[in-house]
This record gives sequence, structure tokens and C-alpha cells, in this order.
Amino acid sequence: MAPSVEATPTMNRPLEEHHVPTSLMVTRCPPLIPNLHFMGKTNNLERYLLPIRQATRNFPFKNDKDCINWAAQHFLSVDGTKSPAYKWFTGLLRQNAYEQGYHTIDKYFDLFLPPYTFTPLSSFAAFTEAVINMYGEKNPEDAGQKALDSCIQGDSPISDYNARFLDVCYGVPLTKHSHVAAYVKGLNANIMGIVNLNPAWPLAQ
Repeated sequence: MAPSVEATPTMNRPLEEHHVPTSLMVTRCPPLIPNLHFMGKTNNLERYLLPIRQATRNFPFKNDKDCINWAAQHFLSVDGTKSPAYKWFTGLLRQNAYEQGYHTIDKYFDLFLPPYTFTPLSSFAAFTEAVINMYGEKNPEDAGQKALDSCIQGDSPISDYNARFLDVCYGVPLTKHSHVAAYVKGLNANIMGIVNLNPAWPLAQ
């Protein structure tokens, strides 16, 4: 005869609800909204914001960072191509990392790693406000120009400055001459003597 096993409170306890796996336990974000892709065109901004805001009210995101990342995934095209809006978002991520001391950012750096402390990424509300300021009907070029004006090299490597500049310049319509002028304006004055601007340089193309 098998030895008897004394029942314990744990064995007799019914399975509690929080022990049952739910979809919220295995995913932090809902699926992307089908056929919703914001490429940076002002006339599509309202169509993008309405379902995005509705989804954030209905789904309990773990934090604002997850919410922002999910919303920004709709800046990609159907085939995953990065739109000007996504490149602008990447510029925010780079600036966020730079302001936290990550001054050497190569192509392998995880831009999603640092906490979101840069003002446009500090909350979902701040992010949507930044999107509206950038792509809304009220002077979108002014917001882009401000982002461009604030893009300076400082003590970061030239490769990092190049990447940040190329990200933010997508929001401002520039001629070739003004493109180069804005780039030079943000350079560290200490390296101006070794910068060689020539027609073959990619930024001058």
C-alpha cells in the first residue's frame, strides 16, 4: 500500500486566477494595427493618431516606453522600410542616448536600451505632442528646424554627429547649400580645420 500523503493547504488550494497564463503575461504590447502606416505626411496624421490613442486607452501597456515603441512601429512601411517619420524617431532615440552620456554610438548600439528621459520621449503624451509639432499642420517645418538647430557635435565622435544630423535633417526641406551650412554650424570648432568639404562628400550630394 502506498504511504499516505498528508494534505497541505497548498495542495488543497484552488488554482488562483493570477497563476493562469494570460495574453498580458506573454506580451507587453498588442499586435500592430493592420494597414496603419504613418510615413510622415501631414494629411495622414489624424488617421494615424486616432487609432493609436484608442489602443493605448484600451491596452494596459507596462510603461510609456513600451507604448511609444509600439506606436513608432507604425512608422515602418508594409515591407519594413524606414520612413522619414521613423528616421525622425531614430533621431530622438539618438539624442536621448547622447544626453545620457552615450557619446559613442555605432550601428550596433541598442538605441532602445537607455531610459527615455529626453523630453519628447518622457511620456506617451509628450511623444504624440512631438509628432504633432513635427508633422501637424501648424508649422511642421518650424519644429524640424528647431531640432536641426539643436543638433551639435559637442564632444561626440564625428560618426555619431553625422548619424544624428542625418536623422533630424529629414524634417527640414534644405537646399544643398543650406544642408552643408547647417552641418558645418553644428560641428565642433576644434575639428573645423580638418574638415574637408568637397563635392564628393556624401552630405554635399
